[in-house]
Amino acid sequence: MEEQIRALADCSDRIATLRKRLSSLSWFMGRLNEFIARAANKEDEVKGRFWESRFKCQALLDVAAIAGCMSYVDLNPIRAGVAAIPEGSDFTSIQERIRAWYKENKVMDGGSASAAGKMQDIRNDSVHWLCPIGSEKGRRGILPMTTEEYLDLVDRSGRLIRADKRGAIDADLEPILLRLGANPKEWTETISRFEEKFSLVAGLAANLRNFADQLGKRWFKGIGAAQAAFVSSPTQPA
Repeated sequence: MEEQIRALADCSDRIATLRKRLSSLSWFMGRLNEFIARAANKEDEVKGRFWESRFKCQALLDVAAIAGCMSYVDLNPIRAGVAAIPEGSDFTSIQERIRAWYKENKVMDGGSASAAGKMQDIRNDSVHWLCPIGSEKGRRGILPMTTEEYLDLVDRSGRLIRADKRGAIDADLEPILLRLGANPKEWTETISRFEEKFSLVAGLAANLRNFADQLGKRWFKGIGAAQAAFVSSPTQPA
């Protein structure tokens, strides 16, 4: 192994190639897709393309875009009719988060002296591969909200996009959405058609313009969608 490492370290051209590949999301997804496709085709004894299309990669420029994209992804099974509720969405991160939250709170309700230790074990076993919603000790969170708030946001949003449960935005959701920088009046549209509304980048319109300037471009597709989906200045929590 050490000889292989030394041989590789002495080959600058190979190192340059590997660095380029490892910094490319497209290269990584290509290799991952190929591995899964070969395994699935072997299992089904068929040939040909396994994936319907290539993956899409969008830069999420702010909290509003992250919240919108996460909700869009977490609600995919419900929108497709595969599941009726988020906790019933098999093989999804939202299901993992809900199960971990339930176990964690069940342990806490038990009042055991070792509840804190058990709670940490549950976190490590259930969602160690997921970034926490809110910041924890030693781990930076994704959104300026608690796990409970995010689960509630997804649950209420899921009820809005179901064909048999359409309705207006719940008044309790408005403060949360405004705090994130999302427009409550457009929230259902945002989490239902996120990929259609945004191409390469997503976020507040001002952030899209700044990002375009940084890359030497005049504009990015989605400015109009950004103006509708997100508010210009998120409300700060009291």
